[in-house]
Amino acid sequence: MITVDVVQLSKQNTENLLGFRIDKPKTGEQIDTQGLKVAGWVLGKQSQAVAVELVSGTKVIKQVPLDRFRPKPAQILKVPAAEKCGFATVVKLKEILPAEELWLKAVLEDQSVVSMGVIKIQKQLDKSEGEKIVPRKLKVEGERKNQQENHLVEVETIKLMLGKGDVDGAIAAYEKARAQNPELVNQVLFTSARPLFSKEHKLGLFWSAKGGCTFAVKWYFYQIGLLETALEYHKWIHNYRQYYYQQENYQNELKEILNPETQTIKVVRNPYNRVVSSYIHVIKYNYEDQRIMKFLGRDVNKQATFSFREFIAYLESISLRSANEHHRLQVHLSEELGLVKPKYVVKLEKSFEELRQIEVELGLKESDLEALVESKHHTKREENDDEFCGDKWFERKHNVTVPSAKNFYDDELKVRVEKLYGVDLERYNYEMGFIS
Repeated sequence: MITVDVVQLSKQNTENLLGFRIDKPKTGEQIDTQGLKVAGWVLGKQSQAVAVELVSGTKVIKQVPLDRFRPKPAQILKVPAAEKCGFATVVKLKEILPAEELWLKAVLEDQSVVSMGVIKIQKQLDKSEGEKIVPRKLKVEGERKNQQENHLVEVETIKLMLGKGDVDGAIAAYEKARAQNPELVNQVLFTSARPLFSKEHKLGLFWSAKGGCTFAVKWYFYQIGLLETALEYHKWIHNYRQYYYQQENYQNELKEILNPETQTIKVVRNPYNRVVSSYIHVIKYNYEDQRIMKFLGRDVNKQATFSFREFIAYLESISLRSANEHHRLQVHLSEELGLVKPKYVVKLEKSFEELRQIEVELGLKESDLEALVESKHHTKREENDDEFCGDKWFERKHNVTVPSAKNFYDDELKVRVEKLYGVDLERYNYEMGFIS
């Protein structure tokens, strides 16, 4: 007899989803040897969910589109335009075994991947055979629900204090909360953008979305011997990054990134350039449309998008410590609280030179940086165009060509971006007003 256990992750682990549910299979359900019916629904928060990946071991078995009408969740969660949020498929057991686990992961329009839960296959002997059936004990990674809920409240409170400039107060609040909840450090470290850490290699990487993240993550996995595995798992490196976070005890071991012997590297990008890249990204992938429409008080669609100036105004209305990671401050919460001071800060603009120097100093493998930097994700630039385009609406299309970052700025916009990302400019020693 073959049965399943279905473990749906708690919602505090899925900050990028409005809601989700795995309807099929049900825990304890008996399945035949031909196939496993998998169905449910999922709705993205800041970025629309477009598909669900089924992952067994390190292999993506299939990607299932959200093409089933599920109007009730869309109505309840007030996303009427997302009635097609359901998925359904059949998976052959031979595709899952011998891993005996099938992870379900939501794929969002901004190309991020979020785990929803895991289906665990159990082979059991029938009672008629005289054997005692002993169910496998469920292991739910990171499942300490009440503690984690408290931690999330504490983390958000600390972020609010930092947003008001009360650094000393935020640090004091963290220390007080940590005295009562020692595991709070794990929650702080696991704040987006989540760092990568290898206990075996004593190597940690802090990175930021739209800050050379694809290049940096590839370089990191190459150094710990997992780049080939990562690209076999999926051509989009961040899918494997999400899988890497799911390792048993990863979140608990992450605090060892604070050990003095761990070599911590932070890759950063000129904030003036990065926010232009964030703007193009949000135009292309429309994951922030609902919020921006509400802010602007008008419709946003494929033709009628919004300007860079309007995007900056929108960013001024939200918290950049809790925003979508593509717009978030580059400084990690653990840095602001004084828990982490990266031993190496690599500026993307000089990354080839600086990473090569790190490889030599730490005795790391010499990487092919030219190959690692290649990505179809990059936006084409018009280097010779001097036209100011800070008030221009760019059409929503994936192959859009845009001017260089400097073309998006006038003096007013430089000042506004300086205020928005002043923490990053100061911490990582970027010149005010200088656009790379």
